[in-house]
Amino acid sequence: MAHFDFSHALRETPSTAGRSTPKSAPVFAPIIIAFIVFSALLSSCTRPEHNLGLGLQPQSELLSISQDTILITLKTVVADSIRSDERGLSLLGSNFDPISGFTSAWFSTELRLSETGFSFGENAVADSAALILRHVTNSAYGINYPQQLTVEVLVDSLAIDSSYYTTNRFTTDQIDIAAAGPYIIMHPSEDIYLGDDTLSPQIRIPINLDFAQGIVDADTAVFASNDAWLEHLPGLTVRSISGGGGIVGLDGISGASGLRIFYHNDADTSSYDFPINANCARVNQFRHQWSGDYAALNDSLEIPGDQQLCLYGAAGSFIAMTIPGIDGWDSIPGRVINRAELFLPVDESVQSKLPRPAKLTAILKDPEGGFSLAPDLFGLASNYGGIYDSERGGYVVNLPRTVQQRLTGVVEQNEILLYSELSSVALEQVVFGGTNAGIPAVLTITYSD
Repeated sequence: MAHFDFSHALRETPSTAGRSTPKSAPVFAPIIIAFIVFSALLSSCTRPEHNLGLGLQPQSELLSISQDTILITLKTVVADSIRSDERGLSLLGSNFDPISGFTSAWFSTELRLSETGFSFGENAVADSAALILRHVTNSAYGINYPQQLTVEVLVDSLAIDSSYYTTNRFTTDQIDIAAAGPYIIMHPSEDIYLGDDTLSPQIRIPINLDFAQGIVDADTAVFASNDAWLEHLPGLTVRSISGGGGIVGLDGISGASGLRIFYHNDADTSSYDFPINANCARVNQFRHQWSGDYAALNDSLEIPGDQQLCLYGAAGSFIAMTIPGIDGWDSIPGRVINRAELFLPVDESVQSKLPRPAKLTAILKDPEGGFSLAPDLFGLASNYGGIYDSERGGYVVNLPRTVQQRLTGVVEQNEILLYSELSSVALEQVVFGGTNAGIPAVLTITYSD
């Protein structure tokens, strides 16, 4: 572009220098003329912004960005194969929800020795025993009131280096060792009063004295090591047999929970703890009885998500998505997926009493039935999203890697499953509008060829 010197418009021209200027010829006239000429020249050498650089790059190499809303199918399916071993929380209780139905939560756990090589002493007698389960703050669901709890001994031991799932069921001796009255208080914000002592919120299940005495009378070799102890007592299953009363989260790792036996011998009165801690093999387990619109899940049937979908925690349900609209895209060479945004609108007309998941996680199920995280959760996972967008009123999940690898054949699975990673330790629930809802669930793909 040419450069212009504005200073000449402010100087006298040679033809007028040294002479007075007639009143009929104002001094600023040359300035105006010069400015008009300059403006015309400037306009003639300015290129439109939208064409900038087009002459510098071959047309065949220009990046073409396109965006399509792709056909998808959504459905609510029963969750399976969710690992629930060695979690920080143990869930216990039962709860009825008007949307999803009845849920029962229980757990199986080992007990550890608090001291190896221990002896209860001469002529030891068990005075009392209790299974103490400490509440975890802000971990409770439903309306909490007393429930009838049972404690049974496992027939076989658990293994901390094995994988266990919410659907696992463990055989017990079917003898209830709880010596409680009909109901046990299960309220995470209420202190427990034991004589003159005020105890922090906890569940205290009195244990049968005959069972406690059997431990006290065990050979000293039983207490020589944890392995020897677990051969003697493989573990316990604790569950509620009430038809409601809420589900609570209990401490399963700090050692604050466990079995405590009070005893006396010829020399002293004392107590001994068998803690539940991070070294214990522990498993959360659930049972669902779906109702209403989701009753078909009781028979493991899929429920189409054209109008509504339900994502439920406690290993209840998944949202399954397939992308039939992507078929044929793999035949277009050089196509690159820049963004694949799934929008799942929350159905605000359905008010759940349970909290929404903080984040949705996308997983893929392989032909052998195993699960793997979607590729988008690795590397630049900050682009993945998966959280609730309050302005749009729904969850936004970005899956460009998954869709791209589906096109290139790296990912062979066409079904993407969405769930909450807290599904094994929390009751969460959200109802989505489906693909034919007023505000539909959609997958928008931005791509370049």
